[in-house]
Amino acid sequence: MVFQNPLSALNPVMTIGQQLTEVIELHRDVGQSDAEKIVVDTLAAVGFPDPQQALRKYPHELSGGMNQRALVAMAVSCRPSLMLCDEPTSALDVSTQAQILSLLVDMRERYGMSLLIITHNPGVIAETCERVAVMYGGKIVEIGAVDEIFNDSRHPYTRGLIKSMVRIEKRVEHFETVPGEVSSARDTSLCPFLSRCQVAVEKCRHVEPPLVPTAPGHTALCHRAEEKS
Repeated sequence: MVFQNPLSALNPVMTIGQQLTEVIELHRDVGQSDAEKIVVDTLAAVGFPDPQQALRKYPHELSGGMNQRALVAMAVSCRPSLMLCDEPTSALDVSTQAQILSLLVDMRERYGMSLLIITHNPGVIAETCERVAVMYGGKIVEIGAVDEIFNDSRHPYTRGLIKSMVRIEKRVEHFETVPGEVSSARDTSLCPFLSRCQVAVEKCRHVEPPLVPTAPGHTALCHRAEEKS
């Protein structure tokens, strides 16, 4: 697991080396000296220029980007089959974000693991993911390949998200938004997006929408999912 804020996820009174070594000793059948060697190799793999020196550093002595690299190192040190990343770049500046995303993709390919990223940033999805699940009100409302979601979305909420994206090459007079307010999470009946939907029909107010397949591997939770935008 790679968390959103590395300074909150790392222990401030333990060095980076102590924290990573502890994880390896707990989850892999190795002694301290072998664990330290694994730590050095893993820190080098995630881009620390001097892993031996990094072992002795405390989190407050490293930049946000290097702390995030330390979290990635901790996550891959036990060679997992799946790595979960919860908003892994939201606390970082733009240039560091790009470096961390590139690192995550590199780690995925190097260790042959799956990567699941939780994010509100469509740019992160487009750059790193193959498939995407769009959630609203605690439910998956659309799921499919990234290209299909961006170019042929079928759920009104997904379409609203994509329209609200700011493009640097396109000048606009006003920003697109998804109208209305988020409904209560306790309201689990019918469609979770019903109160904000601009294309709802009478059927939406009485019948819970099915998960409609619109293409191989692409489905949307909507009565009108088969209609193109």
